[in-house]
Amino acid sequence: MYKLSLLICVVAFVACTSNPKETNTQTDSTTVTTSSTDSAAVTNPKLSEYVQYLANLNDSTAESATKAAQKFQEIFKGSSPALCDSAFVFFNTFYEKLGTRLDEVHASDTTNYDSLIVDPTAKPVPLSAKLTTYNQKLTQNGFQVAMTEGTTYIKQDRELIAKWFYAMVSPTMKSYLTQLNKENKEGFAEDAGINIPITSLAERVIWWENFNQTNPTFVFAERSKDLYQNYLFYLLKGMDNTASYYQDEAGKVTPDQEFMNAYTYVLSKHPNTETAKLVKPFQAALAQHDVKKAESLLKQYQDQKIIQ
Repeated sequence: MYKLSLLICVVAFVACTSNPKETNTQTDSTTVTTSSTDSAAVTNPKLSEYVQYLANLNDSTAESATKAAQKFQEIFKGSSPALCDSAFVFFNTFYEKLGTRLDEVHASDTTNYDSLIVDPTAKPVPLSAKLTTYNQKLTQNGFQVAMTEGTTYIKQDRELIAKWFYAMVSPTMKSYLTQLNKENKEGFAEDAGINIPITSLAERVIWWENFNQTNPTFVFAERSKDLYQNYLFYLLKGMDNTASYYQDEAGKVTPDQEFMNAYTYVLSKHPNTETAKLVKPFQAALAQHDVKKAESLLKQYQDQKIIQ
């Protein structure tokens, strides 16, 4: 199964979030309307050229990601950041589609790719010519082999985006992409457990809250909202193997101290955020070992569509 990281990194739901909102952006004296990747909605000639180029690219080979990025630079050199933002929406959809296709092919291949997973504590394993070529083709074009629960898969290496797009898109888009790249490198979850410090998770929640409040009409607003809601859910609830509280057979509730410390961090460092308002009663319920109140708050937040 393909596991996009970057959001994604929040497991599969991040990568599979809804398409960007429909946007009307005034760019280079031409109105550009983008609704997801509907080429019929494109009226800007540069965008039309790029969309057509992407449509003709091979979506089964990693090199296509670099070709798409190079073509982006060729077509949009000197264009406004707003137009580049609109064009990036189309690149991003192609990049995700390409990643999915590469992972499908990878999953059906019987080759053992485990030796491509680097263990910094182990002695390097000599690679065959086939594996070396395979790995180079991926790493040079914005992808890499990763492993989850003993199974290898293809994930994004978003340094490709940093290299080709950061200098051309708007500051808002660059901020968004930089954060995704950071989270992609850090990871998030593995084997039904959170594998980053819970305070780091809290920092992500705060970052996305601030970003969403500052950029309500951002082209990827739905995705950034999903990230906030999902991260907030896991900050409150945790996961099966990294729970925010534990209940023994007698029904006694014990809050996890790392989660409690993360809640205290939010309340002390970011007391005026919406996240703090949501965390405060939840932390209090756990401190009182009141699981019914804690679960009631989670349901209330879900009903209000504050968390997913």
